[in-house]
Amino acid sequence: MLYGFGVALLGVQIAVGVLLGLILGLLGMSPSEIGHWTSTIYGQFIFTGAAEIMMFSAIILYLRRHKISLATIGLNRFRAKYFMYVLLGTVAYFLMYFLVVSLVAAFVPSLNLQQEQNIGFNNPSGVLQLAMVFISLVVLPPIAEETVFRGFMYTGLRSKLTFPIAAIITSVLFAIGHLQIGQGTPLLWVAGIDTFVLSMVLCYIREKTGSIWPTLGIHMVKNLIAFVFLY
Repeated sequence: MLYGFGVALLGVQIAVGVLLGLILGLLGMSPSEIGHWTSTIYGQFIFTGAAEIMMFSAIILYLRRHKISLATIGLNRFRAKYFMYVLLGTVAYFLMYFLVVSLVAAFVPSLNLQQEQNIGFNNPSGVLQLAMVFISLVVLPPIAEETVFRGFMYTGLRSKLTFPIAAIITSVLFAIGHLQIGQGTPLLWVAGIDTFVLSMVLCYIREKTGSIWPTLGIHMVKNLIAFVFLY
């Protein structure tokens, strides 16, 4: 039941996109103008924020309706020891990522691992735009993805399956969502490998601690490092 709802939450972004398009259309914007506006930093920020609001509204309603506690999906009481898991998990992720990428490059040399990921925020200028990009990349996605994948999906799968199987299924689905499927470009395998490795580490931390607080911290640190290098 939990993993089914986790999959359903992935459709929130599609619903937000359709709803946002309808609203902008009613305001008199043409399809081309809508496409241009939603590709701007302001448009991306509003889209991301709207998706998060809708998703968490759905989560709260679902939990209340089924009388499920926040602790069930890993949102338990925060503990100071989670900082240690954030540090160790971040180090483990980077070591595993570089190891896996090296192995893939050695055994599958034809695979393009130099392709850049399209993150949708180009050339931000000024403090306001940088703040919007920071919130949209470092804060909101980790909260949403940890709640959906390591919260609902992994918890639901783990109730039926062993840890390795539940972790692999969760990580494969998480990685598929980062391949940039349907964008008219080759599959972004480096992002798929990156997010698969990250998810395996996060699933282990989730299993070890029973919480998504440390996985959320690791995810944010990882995105923060990317943000610093990009901007």
